[in-house]
Amino acid sequence: MWKARVQMGKLNPSDGMCLNILNLAGRNGDALLATSALRTLSLRKTALSTYHYEALLEAYSRSGDLETAFRILNIMAKAGIEPNTSNTRPLFMYLTEGSNREEGRRRTMKGWDALQRMRNGGRVIPPAAVNVLLEAAITTCSFTEALNMYKQIHTIVDSGPNAETFNVMLRALSRNHERDDTTKQPKPSAMFLVSEMRALKIKPDRLTYDRLILICLMEDDYSYAFRYLEEMQEVGRARGEPDWWMRAGTAAAMVRRCILDRDERAWDILNEWESRGVGQGGWKSARKWAEQYWNGAFSHQS
Repeated sequence: MWKARVQMGKLNPSDGMCLNILNLAGRNGDALLATSALRTLSLRKTALSTYHYEALLEAYSRSGDLETAFRILNIMAKAGIEPNTSNTRPLFMYLTEGSNREEGRRRTMKGWDALQRMRNGGRVIPPAAVNVLLEAAITTCSFTEALNMYKQIHTIVDSGPNAETFNVMLRALSRNHERDDTTKQPKPSAMFLVSEMRALKIKPDRLTYDRLILICLMEDDYSYAFRYLEEMQEVGRARGEPDWWMRAGTAAAMVRRCILDRDERAWDILNEWESRGVGQGGWKSARKWAEQYWNGAFSHQS
């Protein structure tokens, strides 16, 4: 119907209809229809937004055309919309939804090869393109494989990594399950990434500090978790954002670690958590558990 009516000039669809068609094409991996719908919008000088490009990205990702999908990220950057992790979810889903890990690994390596071809062809690759491959490599391969890819990032991205690159890597280190040999002791790898950020003069954001705190809480000596919390607050204040603090889940992890170690700093964290109102009142259940454990209501295994 689109070909017969719209492309033949017999129907001039509204912007809303074009957007609906674009989203429909994206969900079903129909790259040609998505491209035609977006072209129709472009010809009438409609200002394209992030969601327009994301639908097109989904269409090409689902169709398996990785190279064109990555080109869309490049087009976004040229249009003044710097792509980030939230925009690349369609790519991540395609790269990791294979029937098994080996299929996911094959798709991830295919994506890496596509970026190398694009770079050799003179295209500028935005960091978001590599970041989504690092995410996929962590999911389908291992942190070690992702780290090897990270070390080659300058051969593909002229500007090098950004803060999101390191947040992706730190996220893998901050999780407790499915670790490979490199991440069974995550702190050394985390310190390597921190040193890389400093060398490249990349400023950590709130999420960077949050994940560093989680990683340090896994150590026998978790004192660095408090140092990073203090540094996070200092940096936030220096940037005019005094509300920088841990996410609720991270605060809960810190309280739990302190209580299990009979560390009275747990109460300071709980009090600040309550005063800041972070999360949906999670401090209440955390305080209840902490008081019961502290008073001997639970065994050490609880």
